[in-house]
Amino acid sequence: RDHCVTGVQTCALPIFDAKEGRNSMVLDIPGMFLQTKAKPESIYVAIRGDMLNELLSEAPEFAAFVETTNGKRVLICECDKMLYGTLDSGRMSHLKLIKWLVGHGFKANPVEPCWYNKDVNGSQLSVLLHVDDLKASHVDDEVLNWFHALLEEEYGKEARLTWNRGKVLEYLGFKIDYTVPGEVSFTMYEFLQKALNEFPSKDDTFEIGRAHV
Repeated sequence: RDHCVTGVQTCALPIFDAKEGRNSMVLDIPGMFLQTKAKPESIYVAIRGDMLNELLSEAPEFAAFVETTNGKRVLICECDKMLYGTLDSGRMSHLKLIKWLVGHGFKANPVEPCWYNKDVNGSQLSVLLHVDDLKASHVDDEVLNWFHALLEEEYGKEARLTWNRGKVLEYLGFKIDYTVPGEVSFTMYEFLQKALNEFPSKDDTFEIGRAHV
């Protein structure tokens, strides 16, 4: 698989969390693609127009490498890091994260390869992957602290990871609520309302939560 995009397991893992009384947290890796090395001679960027002018105003030494093509100036650069939107970026960044997890003793769920597990202190530490969005759970909060610190050490060098933990979490547009012991609920009211606000219907009074939604 080129990259992990979760499906029903987004709901499956929280159900296990609730039944087993696990603590949960969500984490986001900043600039994940830019933290992945590109293969030599695999990605090139053509810089033109206003962006080129701004670059040269800050770094005039690059003017020596500017060429003229079809009457327009252009600077061709080879990238040493992956860029979002390129064909290989999802696969290479995914492989790096998987290699890192496996190197720390995690094993892929045999049914769902976006779900990784590791036994820690006699209980399972589970990590769910969706590109650069992770959800982790374990019965011991200290284990989550350990995992967070470990991930921060690898991916938090340029910018700190964003994260949240508690009884109510937001993950991939879902609000996951563990408030009732042994139970979990899922809602998407805020996410859907935001979508409606961006693409309004003819009925200006339309709101999420009505019976016909």
